[in-house]
Amino acid sequence: MVGRSTLAVVALLMFMGSMTVLPAVVASPDEFALPSSPYNSLTQIVAGKDGKLWFTEAGVSKIGSVATDGTLSEKLVSNPTYGICVARDGSIWFTEPAGKIGRITFSGVVTEWSISSGQTPASPRGIVDGLDGLFYYCDYARSEIGRIDSAGNFKAPFPANSTNDGPVNIVLASNDYFYFTAEKANAIGICSRQGSISNLSVLTRSSGVIGITSNIDGNIYFTEPLVNRYGKLDTRSLTLTEYLGPDTNARLEMICSSPDGRVYLTDNISTSDGRLIEASGGSYTLYPTNGHASQGLTAGPDKNIWFVENNAGFASYVRRLPLPQTETTIIADTTAVPPGYSVTLTFKVTPIAPLTGIPQGSIDIYDGATLLGNAILDAQGTTKFVLSTPTTGLHNIFGKYDGATSAPSVSKALVVAVAQPQAFPAIGIPFSGRDTIYFPINPVTAAGKDRLLRMLSDHTRHEVRAFAWDGSTQAYVELPANLPTNGLREDSGVFIAARVPVSFDASGTPDAAPHDITLFPGWNFIGIPALIDGTTSVTSHPMTEFTIFDVTGIPLSGAIRSAAIGAGAYRWNGSAYDVVTQLETGTGYWIRNSTSPAQNLVMTRVNTLTGGVAILSISETASGNFRGEPPPPPGASPPKPHHCGSGGAAIVLGLTGLAAMRRRRSARGVP
Repeated sequence: MVGRSTLAVVALLMFMGSMTVLPAVVASPDEFALPSSPYNSLTQIVAGKDGKLWFTEAGVSKIGSVATDGTLSEKLVSNPTYGICVARDGSIWFTEPAGKIGRITFSGVVTEWSISSGQTPASPRGIVDGLDGLFYYCDYARSEIGRIDSAGNFKAPFPANSTNDGPVNIVLASNDYFYFTAEKANAIGICSRQGSISNLSVLTRSSGVIGITSNIDGNIYFTEPLVNRYGKLDTRSLTLTEYLGPDTNARLEMICSSPDGRVYLTDNISTSDGRLIEASGGSYTLYPTNGHASQGLTAGPDKNIWFVENNAGFASYVRRLPLPQTETTIIADTTAVPPGYSVTLTFKVTPIAPLTGIPQGSIDIYDGATLLGNAILDAQGTTKFVLSTPTTGLHNIFGKYDGATSAPSVSKALVVAVAQPQAFPAIGIPFSGRDTIYFPINPVTAAGKDRLLRMLSDHTRHEVRAFAWDGSTQAYVELPANLPTNGLREDSGVFIAARVPVSFDASGTPDAAPHDITLFPGWNFIGIPALIDGTTSVTSHPMTEFTIFDVTGIPLSGAIRSAAIGAGAYRWNGSAYDVVTQLETGTGYWIRNSTSPAQNLVMTRVNTLTGGVAILSISETASGNFRGEPPPPPGASPPKPHHCGSGGAAIVLGLTGLAAMRRRRSARGVP
C-alpha cells in the first residue's frame, strides 16, 4: 500500500563559526568545448560503463558524451534533456521534461517512450536504475515517482507526499530506499519499493533543495542553493545536518560522491569565475575552475571529477578536474570461513602517477557502515588487520586511507562469507581399468581444494592422476607436484583419473557472491565454486547470469561479448564437446577468451542468487569414458601433459565412428 507521512527529524545546524576554508587549490581543469550556442546548456553528467562521460543538454535536443581523451560526440533526441543515469547493462537512460523517457543502448541505438497524457502534463527530471528491472524517475509537474521497465513499459507511479512536492533528483541508497529532493516541499523524500513515501523537511526554509547523492558511508547528501548550504541525512538515525557554504558568494548547486567517499559540489555563482568545492562537514577545499555556472558533476572512470556548465549565451564546456590519487587494495587469506574463525586482511596503499612516494598514515577498516578499527601503515605502505570471529553472514569489508601524507582513497569492498560448512554429495571418480578415464571436476570450496591436493599426495601417480590447466601458459600442469601460475583455486577445472576406488569430498564453506573468475587469452578450464547468498548455498548457475568485463571494467554485451567468448562454455560428453547454458558446481568447463588485441577478461556472477540445487553426483554427471590423456580444449590440440604415460588416445573433437574406435584400440595406455 502506498503511504504518505511527514517524519520527525533530529535537527542540527553547523554555523559559520565552525567552518574551515582551506587555501584555494591552484587547479587547471581540462576543458572540452561544445559548439557555441546560446541555448546549449549542459545540466547533468554520469560516468558510463563504456569509459565515457555522458551528459544532458537542456537547451537543445541532444545527449552528449566525452571520452577521457576529450573526444566529444552528440546524439539527437526529440526534446531537450535533463536527468541521466547508467543502467546495469551499460545503457544510458535519460529524461526529457517535455514528457519522455529515453534510452541509448550500448551499441548506440536511441529509443524514446512518451509518458501517458493526463490532466497535468508529465515533466520527468532525475532518473535512477532501481536494479530491480525498473527505472525510477521524478515527475516534477505531477509530483510523483514514475516507473518504467527496461522494455519501455510504464508502471503505476507512486504519488509523492503531496500534490505540490515538486520532486527533482533521485538516488538509490545502500539501504534499498530511494531518496529524492522535493524542491517545492523543501524536503527530502524517502520512497520504498512498495511506494510508501515520507518527507523529511529541510531545516532552512525556501532552500531550493535540488542536488542529491548517496555516499559509501550510507548517508545522503544534498544541496540548498538558495540559502548557501548543503546537508547530510543520516539514513539510520534520520538526523538532518546542514552546513553553511564556504563564503557568502557561494551557491551550492549540484553534488556528487567520489568512490572513496569524498563529497564534491559545484558552486553556481554569478561571478565570472566558477568553483568546484570539496566538502567535509564544515571544512572546504576550493578549486577555481575559470568557468561559468557549473552544474552537474561526477567521478569519472579516471577517478577525476568531471562537471558541466550551464552557460546560456556562451560556449558550453565539459571540464575535468585532475585530482591527486592513491589506490588502496585489500586481500584476505580467505573469503569463506565457518563461525568462530578469523580472517587476516592485508591493505596496501600506492600512489598513482604523477603522485610519488610511499603513502603513510592509517586506514580505517569498515564492515559496511560499521567501523571495525584502525591500522597504521608501515614503511612499505601496507598494514594487516585481523577480522576476529565475524558473525554468520556476509561482510562487506573495505578500508579508507586517511591521506595523511598523500591523497585519500578507499579500497573496493571485499565480501567475506561466514557460514556453517556444508556437506555436498561426494563426487565419485570413474574407475580406470584397461582404459584411462579422465573426469572433469572442480574443487568447489577452499576445504575441498585442500582435500583434493591431500588425496593426490596420498596416492601414487599409478593410482590417481590429475591435471589442471594453466591459463597464463596455455598448458596442462600435473597435480600436486605442479600448480598453475595463480595456484589451484576453488574455480579451477581439474581432470582426474583413478585406478583405485576414490571419491572426492568437496564439502566446506561456500564462497561469497559475487565471484570473479579471470579468463586469460586463449582457453580456460574453469569451474564454479559453491556460492552463498545470505544463508543459501547456490550451485547451479545460468551462463546468462555471468557478466564479462574487459580489462578496463567495461561489461561486454551483444556481438562484442560473442566475439570475445564465442558460444560460451563447453563440457565434455565423452567423445565431443557440447555447448552448455547452465554451469553446475563441481564440474569443469572450457571457455575461450578470443579478444583481439588479447586481454584478460573477468567473468563475474553478478545477478542476485536465489534458490539452489544440490551439487550433481557422479551418477548424474558421468557421460562417457576418457581414454588416454585428458582431452584438449574444444577444437584445439595443446601440448601433451608432461609424464602422461606411454601413449594414450588423444581425444580430439571431430573424431567419430569407426575412425575413433580404431584409434582407441591401437593406442591404449595406463595413467
